[in-house]
Amino acid sequence: MKAKSFGDYLFNLLLWILILGFAAALLMMGLVGGMVLTYWRALPGIDELEYGSTRTWQQHLEVYSDISRIPQGTHISFLQNKLDRLEYEKVTRKPSTKGEYQFDGTSDLGEIQLYLRGFRYPRRVVEPHLIVLTIRRGRVDVIEDEDGNRFSFFEMEPELIAELYDERGTTRQVVPFARMPNHLLDAFVAIEDHRFYKHWGVDVQGVLRALIYDIRTRSTAQGASTLTMQLARNVFLNYDQTLSRKIKEALLALKIEHRFSKDEILERYLNFVDLGRYGGRQVHGVQEAAQCYFGKNVWELELHESALLAGIPKSPTLYSPLRHPDRARQRRDVILNVMLERNYISRSEYEKAVKQPVNISYRPQVLNEAPYFLDMVHRQLQQDYDAEILYSRGLRVYTTIDMSFQSAANQAIHDGLSQMDQMLNEKEYQFLAYEENAPGLPGYQDPLNYVQGALIAIEPQTGYIRAMVGGRDYDVSPFNRATQALRQPGSAFKPFILAAAYADGIARPSDIVIDEPWFVPDRNQPDGRWAPKNYYNRYYGPVTLRTVIERSINVAASRFMNERVGIRRTVEMAKRLGIKSKLDPYPSLALGASVVSLSELTHAYATLAAQGIRTEPVSILYVEDATGTLLQEFTPRRQRVLDADVAYQLTYQLQGVFESGTARRLRAQPYLFRYPAAGKTGTTTEYSDAWFIGYTPNLAAGVWVGFDTPSLSIRYPGSQAAAPIWARFMKKVSYQPGIPFDVPPGIVFREIDKETGLLRGPKCPSNRIIEEAFIVGNEPAQVCNVHP
Repeated sequence: MKAKSFGDYLFNLLLWILILGFAAALLMMGLVGGMVLTYWRALPGIDELEYGSTRTWQQHLEVYSDISRIPQGTHISFLQNKLDRLEYEKVTRKPSTKGEYQFDGTSDLGEIQLYLRGFRYPRRVVEPHLIVLTIRRGRVDVIEDEDGNRFSFFEMEPELIAELYDERGTTRQVVPFARMPNHLLDAFVAIEDHRFYKHWGVDVQGVLRALIYDIRTRSTAQGASTLTMQLARNVFLNYDQTLSRKIKEALLALKIEHRFSKDEILERYLNFVDLGRYGGRQVHGVQEAAQCYFGKNVWELELHESALLAGIPKSPTLYSPLRHPDRARQRRDVILNVMLERNYISRSEYEKAVKQPVNISYRPQVLNEAPYFLDMVHRQLQQDYDAEILYSRGLRVYTTIDMSFQSAANQAIHDGLSQMDQMLNEKEYQFLAYEENAPGLPGYQDPLNYVQGALIAIEPQTGYIRAMVGGRDYDVSPFNRATQALRQPGSAFKPFILAAAYADGIARPSDIVIDEPWFVPDRNQPDGRWAPKNYYNRYYGPVTLRTVIERSINVAASRFMNERVGIRRTVEMAKRLGIKSKLDPYPSLALGASVVSLSELTHAYATLAAQGIRTEPVSILYVEDATGTLLQEFTPRRQRVLDADVAYQLTYQLQGVFESGTARRLRAQPYLFRYPAAGKTGTTTEYSDAWFIGYTPNLAAGVWVGFDTPSLSIRYPGSQAAAPIWARFMKKVSYQPGIPFDVPPGIVFREIDKETGLLRGPKCPSNRIIEEAFIVGNEPAQVCNVHP
C-alpha cells in the first residue's frame, strides 16, 4: 500500500479545519440566531407608540378662565387690565401683528386700534382681527372693524390659570408632523441621524463607522443609534450600556420601521424627546419646549431656535438654555454648521442664524391667583375622571372665572383685612402687619390667629362663579371659607323673611310693625324665652318694613317673622332661594342663628338679582381632550322660585340699604360706589361674624370677615368690616355704566309717608316721602291724614 505523502496529510488537515470551521460557523450562527429569536420573542409590543396610549403620551391638564367679553360701556381701566393680563404689547404705530395695540388720546377721550389674537374655544374658532375702539368719557363708546362695521361687544382669549400634572411633573403637548417647521425637522435629522430616510431602522454604515472609530481611539465615544433606535430606547428600554440592551434596541427599531412610516417615526420622536427641565417640571416634546423656552408655538420657531432645541437631547442638563446658555449656544452653532455642510440651509441662512443671541423667554410658572377656586374645580374633576385620564390625556378645562375679577377680589381682601388689622389694634389687639409677621420677631403670631376673610362673586343670570377668595393666605390655610365654613349670617338673613311675607301676600313693603322690647317662648333658651335686642338697645316704635330692612332693626324683624310670617314659611323661602344648609326652626332664625356658607347665601341673593330665577352655581363650563373632542359640557340649571314682582320688591327695598341704611357709607368717601345696587349687612352676636351680601343687575357678591375661632370678636359690624371690601371689589369690576334694575310690568310705584306707611297726603312733609314699589292691585289705598 502506498504511503500517504505529506501533501495528503496537509490536505486532509486543511479539509478537517474547513469542515470544523464551517460547523463552528453554523453553530455560531445558530447560537446567534437563537439568541436573536429569543430577544425578538421577548420584545414588548409597540402599541405604546400609538397616540391612544396614555402611559407613553402623558399630557398634563390645563385649566383656563372663561373668555372675556368686552361690551360697549366698558371702563377704560378694566380694558387696560385685560390688555396687561393677556400681555398685549402697546406700540406707537398701527398694529400689524396680533397681540399689539395703539392708543391715541387720553383715558377720557381717544381711540384704540387693537389687533386681537385668535383663539380656539369649544364649539368655536375666532380668527385674529383688527378692531377700532372709540373712547369717550373714559369708556368704550364704539366698537368697529376696519370696514366700519359696528358691534356691541368683542371677545378676548381665555387665560391659562393652572397646569396640573401627577407627582412626576411631566408636561407634554402632542403636535402633528404637518405643524412642525422644516428647519426643526432638518436640525434634528442633521445632527442625530442624517441617513434617517435611507436606512431601515439600523444604519449599518453608521455602525461600521462607529466601530472603526472606537477601535482607532480605543473608546466608545462614537454612537451609532438612529432616531428610530433612540425612540425605542426612550419609550421601551433604559440607558444601560450592555450588549443585551443594544440588541433589543436594534430589534425594536426594526419593528417600529415595519409598523410606522418615516414621518410618523420622526413625529413621535419629536413629541417624546426629553428637552430638559423648566420650572420644576420635566419638558417633553418640541411644542412644550418651544412654549417654555421661547414663549411661542413650535410652528412659530425660527431657524436658530430650532437648532438650539436640537442640541438639547445630547445632554439635557449640560446644554440646558436656562442653566448653561453659553454651552447651549455653542451646541446650537455646531448644529447650524452641520446643517450648512449637509446642504439643509444656505450660507446666508447660516450666517444670519449664528449671529442670533440665545433669548430665553423665562416664562414664569403660571401664577395661581385663584387657589381656592382651583381646588374646588380640581375636586370636581377628580370625582368625574380617573387619575389616568385626568393627568395623561392633555385635558383642557374651561371654567367660569374671570381673572380680572379674581385679581380685584384678591386685592380687595388683602386691603380690607390689612385695614382690619389696624382697626383691631385700636381695640386692644396687637397684630403686626401680616406681610411682616415672621417667626422670631417681637410680637410674632401664628398666621392662623389673624382675622380672616372670604369673597365670592356669582353672575345671577348664568350662575357662573366669576371670583372666589377662600381665605387670607392659601399657603397657610387651604380651608375654603367661601364654601366650607359654616357661620351664622346675622341680619343678612332678614330679606328671606320679607320675601316669604310678600310672596304669600302676608304683607307689603309699607306695612307697619312695632319695634319695642319683646320676647317669645323658646324652650331652647336657658330661661325658656328668647328676647332679641336692638343695637345700643334703641327702639323705634312703629316702623315700615322698609325701615326695618334699611336700619336692620332686630326686634321688629324677629317679631314680624314669629308673629306674622312663621318660621316654617321663612325656612321654605330660604331653601327656595338657594340655602342648602340645615335651618333650625327656632325663633332666633330671624336673626340668622342657623349657620350657612358664604357661597349659598350669595347664591340666594343672586336669585333675587335674577328676578326670582334660581340658577345653580357653575365653576366648569367645558372639558375637552387634547384633540379638541368635547368630553363634558355644563349648562346652567335654572328654575323660577319666586315671582319677578316679589323679587323686585325685595331688590327695591335693599337698594335703600345703600341710600339711607347700614351701607350708606359706601356712597361716600373713600369708597364712592355710585352704581345701582342692592344689599344687606350682617353682624352676629358679640361681633363674631361680619357680612355684606350685595348685587348689581349683573353680579352678586358676598363678603365674610371674622376669626376662624367663632368665640373671638372682630369688634366691628358688617357695615365697617365687610361692606368696604365689597365696595372695593365691586367698584373695580362694575365696568359698565350704572345699569338700573329692570322693573317688571306687574310693579307700580306710589309715594308713601315713610313713617305711617300710607299714601302721601297733601300735608305730609316732603322729607318724609319715599317712592315705594308695589305689586299691581296690592298698593295701599288709604291716604295719610296724620299731619295737621
